[in-house]
Amino acid sequence: MIVTAGAIQSPAILLRAGIGSPAALRALGIEVAIALPGVGSNLRDHPALTFCQFLPPSLRLPLSRRRASFVALRYSSGVEGCDRSDMYITSAARAGWHRLGARLGLYFLWCNRPFSAGHVSLVSPDPGRYPSVELNLLEDPRDLERMMAAVRMLARLVINPVLNAAPDDFFPASFSPRIKRLSAFNRANGFAASVLGALLDVPAKLRHLVIKQFLLNGIAFKDVIEDEQALADFVRRSVFGVWHPTGTCRMGDPRDSHAVVDPSGKVIGSENLYVADASVMPRLPTANTNIPTIMIAEKISDALLSTELSLA
Repeated sequence: MIVTAGAIQSPAILLRAGIGSPAALRALGIEVAIALPGVGSNLRDHPALTFCQFLPPSLRLPLSRRRASFVALRYSSGVEGCDRSDMYITSAARAGWHRLGARLGLYFLWCNRPFSAGHVSLVSPDPGRYPSVELNLLEDPRDLERMMAAVRMLARLVINPVLNAAPDDFFPASFSPRIKRLSAFNRANGFAASVLGALLDVPAKLRHLVIKQFLLNGIAFKDVIEDEQALADFVRRSVFGVWHPTGTCRMGDPRDSHAVVDPSGKVIGSENLYVADASVMPRLPTANTNIPTIMIAEKISDALLSTELSLA
C-alpha cells in the first residue's frame, strides 16, 4: 500500500490507522498498531508576505501580455546560523488579470530555510473531520528577524525613482476572501476591477489617503517599517505559508525515534506500507516543492517496481 495524500493528510491517514504517538492515539480511543511518535510532527512551510505597489502608466503591462513575472532574487540573510540563499523575493508587473491588477506591481517574499516547525494532529478518529494543522510560522525568533529584515530590504529596493519613489504607494497585500472573490475570472469582476482601478489613477495625495484608510486601517505603512515593534507585530499578523507543507512523515534512519519512513519510503515497523509524497522530506527545500515531490514519488515507485520485477 502506498500513501500519497500530502503532508497534511498522509500523517492523518497513518494516525487513524493506529500509527503514531501512543499517548495521542489512546487519547482518541485509537488502538496502537505501530508506535511512531514522529507522525505529524516536523511540519514545515515557507513563511511568506506579499506587497503591492502602484505602478505609473509607463510601467504597466498591457493585459494582452499573459506572463507578468520576470524577476526573482535569492539572497543570504547573513543571520548567524542560517544557510546561504535562505531568502527569496519575486516580483510581478501585474497583481491580477483585470484592470485593477494592471495598475499594481506584486512582490512576494519568503524565508527559504525556516527553523520553525509545526504539527498535524487528529481532532477525531472520524475521517470526515479535517485534522488540526498548526504551522507555528515564526515560532523561532530567527525566522521573525529575517522576515522583518526582508520587508525593509524590499522597501529600499522598490521605493525608488525608477519604479515609484512615493513610499505611500507601497503597501501590504493579502489573499483575503474579498480579494479571492475579485480574482475569479468573470465579467462582473472585470467591471468592478475597472472601476476600482480608475480610482487609483487619481492625484497622488488622494490615492494615498484611499490606500491608508481603506487598505491599511488608517496607518501609514512607511511608519510601520520604521518602528521595530510595529513591524514585528505586522509580520506576525500577516505571515502565511505558501502551500509547501512538508516533513510530517519524515524519512530517516529506523533507529531515529522521530523518523516515520526509512530511506526506501517504507513506514518503519510495517511490512508493506509506503509513503511517497512531500511529507517524507526531512527538511524543506530552498525552492518550490512540486518538482522535488515528483522526484520522490518517481524514485520510490521505481524502487518498488524494480523489487517486484526481481521477485517475478
